[in-house]
Amino acid sequence: MPPRRKIDLLPEALRAWLREELTARGFSGYDALSAALNARLRAAGLRVSISRSALAMFGAEHRTFTRLQAEAAGWAQ
Repeated sequence: MPPRRKIDLLPEALRAWLREELTARGFSGYDALSAALNARLRAAGLRVSISRSALAMFGAEHRTFTRLQAEAAGWAQ
């Protein structure tokens, strides 16, 4: 079984911030987002860093999730 992704190990507050930032940035600007996230991680005293590619994969998953959520809301109406 593969190890858990670093993003999955982040505290929920940071993952919530990350999801909000991804949406606000239009699922782009991963270089700047990676720098901002890693600065927050250092400020929180966590010894982990998240790469741009890991953020891009997480962003793609989150984008699909939000699209499916919007479609489901449309169907429910």
